[in-house]
Amino acid sequence: MIGKAKWDSWKKLGDMSKQEALERYIQELFETDPEWEAKYAVTDDLTPKETDKPTHKQTMGLAVSTLRGNEDDIISDANKSVFDWCKEGNVKRMDVLLNKGENINAKDEQGMTLLHWACDRGHEEVVTYLIKNKAEVNTQDADGQTPLHYAATCDFLVIVKELLQCGGDCTITDSDGCRPADVAESSELKELLNT
Repeated sequence: MIGKAKWDSWKKLGDMSKQEALERYIQELFETDPEWEAKYAVTDDLTPKETDKPTHKQTMGLAVSTLRGNEDDIISDANKSVFDWCKEGNVKRMDVLLNKGENINAKDEQGMTLLHWACDRGHEEVVTYLIKNKAEVNTQDADGQTPLHYAATCDFLVIVKELLQCGGDCTITDSDGCRPADVAESSELKELLNT
């Protein structure tokens, strides 16, 4: 459902540029919650007490599958699952749970694996960790989308290249018959996925 909703949303934008879509998205966030930027700021400056925080810096490729909930929905660290840590980009906490026996290729209620989420959120370090630890690169979610579909949709070139180098199959189609190249926006990604 999430993958289809993302695809449908992008199709509705028509010829709108990625920059204009980003600006409209940010404007909508400010209208919905004027304090959003201060609440969810991500930085690379870590103090010794913050070593459990992700070191990923959010860039142009925004994660679009799921918006953060309100503060009542925040889960305490003790109750977070491997999926929660993956979505936050925290490799260290994921590693602890996976070493306790969590299945690296388990799927959530939407049929998404940890690798799907890491590709959706643009967490390069998490993607590398998951692939190194035998995450299935071509697994499909409930809509037939692979991690490569997610990385292509979100325009994460580095992740797309890593998936392809590790056996990502760019010929797999989702339930709508779309290949990763069909959901990619940039001409560079389309060209890379069509070779």
